[in-house]
Amino acid sequence: MLSSLACLILPLPAFVVGLIIPNPWAKLVFLLIAAVCALIGIGLLRLDRRARMALYVWMALGTINSILAPTAWFRHQLMKYVTGFYGNMSMPLLIDPSRLYTVPLMFSTLVTTLPVYAFILWLLHRHRDAFKRGPV
Repeated sequence: MLSSLACLILPLPAFVVGLIIPNPWAKLVFLLIAAVCALIGIGLLRLDRRARMALYVWMALGTINSILAPTAWFRHQLMKYVTGFYGNMSMPLLIDPSRLYTVPLMFSTLVTTLPVYAFILWLLHRHRDAFKRGPV
């Protein structure tokens, strides 16, 4: 959530599931991401069942993003995004982005992300009876 809010003040496009979203729409995307994260977090603290379900959907989107990451299309889009990012910030490219975002790195991200998601899903499932139907 905090990183999304920080992106609001930077002149950055958004990169969501391989799609590059230009400004000013990117600002709305960053604001939406921050709002969704905040609402899910508050809902989980209140043990609201809808927040638990929303987190399942949010994690599914993250999983889709991780699965798409090693594909050629996603990597091409990411290279466009990174190059544009450095162009917007008037910073020189010190390292070729294609050397940073390699397929093995993308797979390692997927392999490290999925166990974390599995643990969170296990916690949500194990304590599902603690969640109430809606706001109290």
